[in-house]
Amino acid sequence: MRATKYLLISILCLAIQYGWAQDDKPYFEGEIMRTRMVNGMGTEYRGKHVERYIYKNGNRHIYDTRLGYHSIQLYDQNRCIVYYEGQDRGVEYPLDKLFNLGVSDAAWGKSNAYTFTKTDETKTILDYECEIYKATKEVQQNFKTQSLNKTNVIEYHFAVCPKWKTDSIWFKYADNENFPVEGMVIKMVRDEQVKGKSGLFKLNGNFYQSEQVTKIEEREVDDKEFEIPENIKVQKFRTLFSASTLLGELETANRKALKKEKRYPTQLPDNETFDTDDEWED
Repeated sequence: MRATKYLLISILCLAIQYGWAQDDKPYFEGEIMRTRMVNGMGTEYRGKHVERYIYKNGNRHIYDTRLGYHSIQLYDQNRCIVYYEGQDRGVEYPLDKLFNLGVSDAAWGKSNAYTFTKTDETKTILDYECEIYKATKEVQQNFKTQSLNKTNVIEYHFAVCPKWKTDSIWFKYADNENFPVEGMVIKMVRDEQVKGKSGLFKLNGNFYQSEQVTKIEEREVDDKEFEIPENIKVQKFRTLFSASTLLGELETANRKALKKEKRYPTQLPDNETFDTDDEWED
């Protein structure tokens, strides 16, 4: 009995030492660069975003180098802080409200859960072999008081590098669902088709964005890279929805400042379109 006990303890120690335990997969620590293309009607800048992500212990600091936008997302503290360079104000709200806006289901509409599918495909990007996943979801909004009736069908393609578990927590946040993947998303294409009407107006269109990692640098990250500048006065809110008015003011002020300095990027033409399948095959 004693020998069996020591054998079990030895096996457990080996499992921990050599990474056979369940949570052995590490978070990525370092810096990556992403290029993101956005095309669709909405408040977000339509065009090319060049973004730097700093990762440490599952936390991340996102910096849009073209727009001067910062989003510091502290997973271990449930905090999200957003500010723009050149502005003296910022907002903070609980990180679990980043996607769950705090709006009731009655106001948002009926939403199905994402359906995830792992394909048999693989893709080599930046010398990393990635697994390919697809996800689809449907959102229905039907408000008689607003004469609004529309359906959004959202489709994702993911190329996921399974070496790290970095991005899995963010997709679990997205819809309070279990994203069935642990890894870093190296490439993503999101295509949202909108069909319906509001009063006498048709609402047919699409929102498209694609992201691809262009650089991966594993390095030691200093905690200072997650600090907020001293000149930024941060106002706390209960949800992203409640922070939206101030965020809109900051975005507008930032856009005016960049245009005045002739540093605001050129928007995509209104008739610019994308094909998700073609983009994914590139």
